[in-house]
Amino acid sequence: MEGIVDDTILIIIGIVCSGVAGVVGGFFKKRTDKLNELEEEVSDLRKRCWRIEKTIIILTKMQEDQIEKTHPELKTEWEELVRELLKGNGYHE
Repeated sequence: MEGIVDDTILIIIGIVCSGVAGVVGGFFKKRTDKLNELEEEVSDLRKRCWRIEKTIIILTKMQEDQIEKTHPELKTEWEELVRELLKGNGYHE
């Protein structure tokens, strides 16, 4: 009779340990999925930021070209603006 009780207790302990391991595994799976989702969102934001910076650079160059045509006496330093934009993201030293 004592062998049956021991076996039953071992089975119950095994079931409880399996359940706990499943809960812990599920918790970490949710965290990993959430981190992957956040990583994708950050990547998308970086791409958008890069596109906005490129647009600003293009518009600045177009503005400088127009200023040079209409007011040649004015000197704009668009290269400095571009350097500052690129410096802010670590693209330029």
